[in-house]
Amino acid sequence: MKIKFVKSYFKEILHLFKWNFVERIASRVDNFIFNLIVARMGNLEYSVHVILIQIADIYESFIQGFGDGITISVGIASGKKDIKYINNVKIVAKKIINYASVILPFIILIISLVIMNISLR
Repeated sequence: MKIKFVKSYFKEILHLFKWNFVERIASRVDNFIFNLIVARMGNLEYSVHVILIQIADIYESFIQGFGDGITISVGIASGKKDIKYINNVKIVAKKIINYASVILPFIILIISLVIMNISLR
């Protein structure tokens, strides 16, 4: 089995990687600066903030996991040239994204309010 290196594909992947990398670096710097500002709060308030940030990270990871799973499913289906499967994955992906984007933020908000209420008593 020979593996062929295609420059055009590599350039496309590198272009996507570059913007993903820049976005992640900007996110980390933003988070660092925000944490410096929040650090001037009291210990209890900062602890609540850190807990809520962790909950938000779980939500983000949940959505990213769905995205990765959908991408892999479409990739496998396109490799098999199974158009019917690709269309089914698209339908399921749209439903998951729609439900997740509406329901999960409310669940996270409720959990956050409960934690804030318990912590700040």
